[in-house]
Amino acid sequence: MKLYIVMIATILSAVGSPIYGQSLEIFGYFEPQYMGVQYEDEYSQLFSNKLRVDMQSDLDEVKFAANFDYITYGGRRDWDLMQYIPETIRQTVDSSQLDYFTYDYDDTIYLDNAYMKFTKSIFDITLGKQQISPGTGYAWNPTDLFNSKDAIDPTYEQPGHSAIRVDAAIAPKFNTVLIYFPEDDWNNSGKLVRLKSGISHFDFSLIYSEKQWNLGDYINDMPVNDIRHMYGGDIVGELLGLGVWAEFGYNTLSGVDDFKEILAGADYTFDNELYVMAEYYRNGLGKSEYEEYDLNDWLRFLTGEIRTISRDNLYLYLDYPVTDYIHLSNSFITSLSDRSISLVPSMNYSMYQNIEMDLFLNFNLGEDSKAYSVEQGYSGVLRFKVFF
Repeated sequence: MKLYIVMIATILSAVGSPIYGQSLEIFGYFEPQYMGVQYEDEYSQLFSNKLRVDMQSDLDEVKFAANFDYITYGGRRDWDLMQYIPETIRQTVDSSQLDYFTYDYDDTIYLDNAYMKFTKSIFDITLGKQQISPGTGYAWNPTDLFNSKDAIDPTYEQPGHSAIRVDAAIAPKFNTVLIYFPEDDWNNSGKLVRLKSGISHFDFSLIYSEKQWNLGDYINDMPVNDIRHMYGGDIVGELLGLGVWAEFGYNTLSGVDDFKEILAGADYTFDNELYVMAEYYRNGLGKSEYEEYDLNDWLRFLTGEIRTISRDNLYLYLDYPVTDYIHLSNSFITSLSDRSISLVPSMNYSMYQNIEMDLFLNFNLGEDSKAYSVEQGYSGVLRFKVFF
């Protein structure tokens, strides 16, 4: 931590100083956040403070960018994942194992992104820790093996990945992306190849990626640890006034049957500025009947190893600007397989030119033992951001 503080102080002291004739830009935000969870008769709360410092400098053919995140926590730091699992399944877990199913929030400071980008006539090369977010989906991305989204807040920033990336414009309307994620050897390293083109109002891509993938086994202690291969693609465009997009991924790895992930979405903005979006997602690893959910399904879902616990899912999002500064939204996260639903009303308020407030509430309305059941409790998040 001392090393990071010294690094940040050194960089901040360079604000406005010329670097080969260019200045280093420093910006970022401070984000205090409060989260409260009501579970049965117990109310728990977690408070966090996040300071993000971004910096970038554009030279002639080279761009440098980086950011540090410093996060501290207060309130309840250890959260029991078992409380979000149906009682009938919790009873099958030996009491001596319960301590293994907790998530701890620890103060941290880390380098989230740091990369340099070389730009030539037909290609770019990016080296370092950088954002990698393949796919066109909003709530889910079948072609993304490298990130895990929270459906309650899908647009929240993703972590950086150490990688070597090459973007090349091979021909008009035909681009290719090659990404390599170095690990201990070639076989265990991640790779991604994306070929992108366009026809009329549509852009489409063919994507292949692979990475070391861990799928926990919390019942028999026989986890899957193998290279996951994904063959897929995406498309995005406009059709009859609607924005439309889709993703598809076919996955293979040993220890698990081959499975598919499919996503299709559409959005539209009405004349009164009401924005409506819907996404359908089919998860080949999900279960079609809630009676089939077991401990593995629940913990894999809660830890982000799988995107959903159920097979067929629907995400509906509504957003309306009440004023120039206030947007009211509502998300409906639905398991079509077990017919349970989670409501996420939210509000975004631009309080001042550089201050925003976000409020999220979460109400599950499903029956016991279903994906979004009332027995999981209720929660809310209040977040402020001060940009500088």
